[in-house]
Amino acid sequence: MISEDGFVFRKGKKGDKQPADWGADIENDFPEFVLELRGKQVASARTRHGENHIFFISSFEWNKGYCTKFLELWEKYAKEKGYSEIIVSYVDTDAGHISIY
Repeated sequence: MISEDGFVFRKGKKGDKQPADWGADIENDFPEFVLELRGKQVASARTRHGENHIFFISSFEWNKGYCTKFLELWEKYAKEKGYSEIIVSYVDTDAGHISIY
């Protein structure tokens, strides 16, 4: 778990919302990672082939920058875990949220 400025990045658990349009409605299925803001879930993601590959990430409110914050905190998590490469396949958000500095 990583906390920063009211955000919490954590592993998913039963009861967490899946990424929007995920399509999976499997009992006991939950996202691998979740982003919360002040205790409210604002984004979630599924992985593929390990924690260093985000296959699908979605925020539940558009134009808030939650996917960007998710990716920033996920990068910190990946560095802590010692991953040398991270992969993002699909971000479900409006254009312009992901910035490269």
